[in-house]
Amino acid sequence: MLNDIVFASQNVGKYVEAKALFQNKQFTLSFLGDYTQEDVEETGLSFHENALLKARFCAKVTSKPSLGDDSGLCITALNLQPGIFSARFAGEGRNFDANIQKVLDLMADVKQRSAYFVSVLAYVSHAEDPLPRFYTGFWQGEIAHQKEGHQGFGYDPIFIDQTSGIPIGTMDQEQKIMLSHRTKAIQAFLSDFGI
Repeated sequence: MLNDIVFASQNVGKYVEAKALFQNKQFTLSFLGDYTQEDVEETGLSFHENALLKARFCAKVTSKPSLGDDSGLCITALNLQPGIFSARFAGEGRNFDANIQKVLDLMADVKQRSAYFVSVLAYVSHAEDPLPRFYTGFWQGEIAHQKEGHQGFGYDPIFIDQTSGIPIGTMDQEQKIMLSHRTKAIQAFLSDFGI
């Protein structure tokens, strides 16, 4: 029986989104930042590898089951970049204003603007769990020509939802959570555990 799971991220925005989906469940979702400020180095070559690195690190630090998230923006015209390098696309500082500007510069004259967000979750019951579980969610859309809105975090101001045509930087938190790639991955996790 699950009691407490730690969300293996230092990103408060990701944690807030995830925690909203765990309301009224039979267990709690804790934040890695409440245990340590240390972050795991993302040395994997895929979202799956990085999510697992985070989950194992978190489980080792907390001695609790952990849910690692690795997510990013994949742009078709840029050969699915920034991908696993989404947080550091413009350099090591995790500066999303610079990351957004780099994407806009690279996409300035590009007509085909399709893109998607992906979230891969890795669940481990302990740090050396030999059978981690993975859950994936996607959010289809396209890249805007300029920043639109100030809601959310990361690349939200330049991503337009495919179905509604609404820039997610203009969506409130509730709208975004209903559509997000992370929501889809978390729902798959909850379903897998019959929750």
